[in-house]
Amino acid sequence: MAWLLLAVLLTAALAVGACALLLPDRPPALLGQAAEVTSAPASVQEYSGQQQVTVVPSMSAKRDLVGNASGTVTADWSAGGLNSGKGAYRVNDRTVVALATASPLYRDLATNDTGEDVRVE
Repeated sequence: MAWLLLAVLLTAALAVGACALLLPDRPPALLGQAAEVTSAPASVQEYSGQQQVTVVPSMSAKRDLVGNASGTVTADWSAGGLNSGKGAYRVNDRTVVALATASPLYRDLATNDTGEDVRVE
């Protein structure tokens, strides 16, 4: 009887092993192909921006003002802060203007030049 039970168990184990090796792998139905999304719900919400907030400005570390003009500095207005389009300092009585742009200015421009750096803001 024990030999018969052992033979049945061995046959069942071999059948399960053979099925596991010979049958192709199939993904579970839960992991099947996703359906194509053709629409998504959207909503509109108005925000008035009337919320009061507290802003505490902080000053950054001291930075040196570096320019490419040579000569004698005859005036310096940088101590009160720099404003784009305003004079920063004067060298040999020629004003050097601080200029901040959205795009960096990286080359010299000549009359009739075109391109992004000519249109820079």
